[in-house]
Amino acid sequence: MAVQIVIDGQPYLLPPGTDPDELRRRVAQAVFRCEVEQLHLADGRTMLVNWRSVRLIEVRSDAEPQPHPEGRENDAGHERRPVGDR
Repeated sequence: MAVQIVIDGQPYLLPPGTDPDELRRRVAQAVFRCEVEQLHLADGRTMLVNWRSVRLIEVRSDAEPQPHPEGRENDAGHERRPVGDR
């Protein structure tokens, strides 16, 4: 089984035999001290997010139009709305 870690968009393939669950635990333990949150993805993977370093957060759903902050529509014809604009 191939295991990789992706940091800032850059994938890193790890050595054969790397236990992905153990890696997640080690990484989570190391980064949670710096206000990092663990997110579980739909495909079963886990992602760690350092909220201090995040500059833009956007949630998209195909089921609803997403209003754009300036009221314009994006290229797909859906409006976009920033997180927190309820």
